[in-house]
Amino acid sequence: MTLTYTADQLTREAQLLATEIALLADFVIGEEAGVRALGLAADSEFAQSRHPDDLAEITGMALFGHVRRVESYVRDQEWAPEIPVDVSALQLAVDRTFSPAVLHGYEMEREAHGERDVLGAHEVGAGDLPFGYFHRGILADLVARAAARLKVDRGERLTMADIALLLDVREPTVITNAHRKNFPTVEDENRRYAEPGDALPWMLKQGYVPTKGLPGESDTAHQTEPVGDLDDVVFVPVARDGSWFGPDCRVSGRFTIGAKEAEEKHKDYFTALEALVRMPTPRWRRPNGNGVPGIVAGVRFDRMRRADLRRALS
Repeated sequence: MTLTYTADQLTREAQLLATEIALLADFVIGEEAGVRALGLAADSEFAQSRHPDDLAEITGMALFGHVRRVESYVRDQEWAPEIPVDVSALQLAVDRTFSPAVLHGYEMEREAHGERDVLGAHEVGAGDLPFGYFHRGILADLVARAAARLKVDRGERLTMADIALLLDVREPTVITNAHRKNFPTVEDENRRYAEPGDALPWMLKQGYVPTKGLPGESDTAHQTEPVGDLDDVVFVPVARDGSWFGPDCRVSGRFTIGAKEAEEKHKDYFTALEALVRMPTPRWRRPNGNGVPGIVAGVRFDRMRRADLRRALS
């Protein structure tokens, strides 16, 4: 995904988060408790000001370690063993600290001071910048996207909102595709869900990039994916209705391709795909919205990564 913030904006919002936590500790436990909790000296600049821009040590704190790994997980799809704890810890900190009441206070602060240039962290006057100008909702967005990705990686049920976040689309777009049976869903207490294994073929087609380096993936990947597969692109036929020749076209363990009365059955997806590409008009059998198999014709080819298809097939 493309993230729409700068590194400085992310750092300063993390500084704001740590500052609010420190101020809360001061209020609940007693003066200087927040400074001690952050591991800072009593004579540090932050101890005197309690202002986010004086929290220069943020990049070395455990809190910022959570932020960095979660950002890499969302932006670069990079797994780390600490990710489940990172997501849980950061989600707890963000939800509890940036509560609706606190966010309303930031909004009131910005309205009171009006539009203004946000000075750089070390510019003269930066230390007087109201807290409201440090908050952009970056951390909450990162946590939400990371929590949705973690559901996929753990095989946990997804909401339509989760899928929308992962694909960077509006939730109604996902709901529409669910109603069109582009991927299987279930309803529970008037809410629609999808199992990751059911939704993944469609999500891959929409541009979802799976997480790299998941536990237990390396050995399997070396056995099943030849060197270069990660960058190997194949062309997949797409029908007029937007459906494509994917793993969900497998019926009783086989892929059926070709025109009616000239059909071929293949156990291997990529063998079937290679034969489809050679046809003047690619045709294949796939279940329709009611689950009844029917033959469709391709009207164009879309590029997909072979490695992503392998993951979906497995």
